[in-house]
Amino acid sequence: MMKQGGSGCFRHTVDTSEDRLNNYGRGVNLFSSRKVKFAEDCLKAFTGMLQTFENMYPRGFIEGPPIEDLDWSLLWHSRGPSLRRREFPSWCWAAWEGAVWYGQHPKKPRRFPINLDI
Repeated sequence: MMKQGGSGCFRHTVDTSEDRLNNYGRGVNLFSSRKVKFAEDCLKAFTGMLQTFENMYPRGFIEGPPIEDLDWSLLWHSRGPSLRRREFPSWCWAAWEGAVWYGQHPKKPRRFPINLDI
């Protein structure tokens, strides 16, 4: 798998910030279709994937989405009927049981600074 450009479910390199949101979205797309036994374990299980993105997102993550790209990381939608997980805020993909889809974000988006202190 390493010869294909990544390890585990990542078949593309994730060590540069050039396409960091596309790589994050690809990881969520793959992970969200998996089932967890306890709803509160959803983000705990995703933590391993988030560790892959720590060098690209130094400010960290809030309930799953990255703080630096929070505006774009909220642009996901469900791929089918979903059940609500009450342990997470509704804007977070982890709040919904079932597969979600992150599409490709624009290459040169109009960005506004996010001032979010946690």
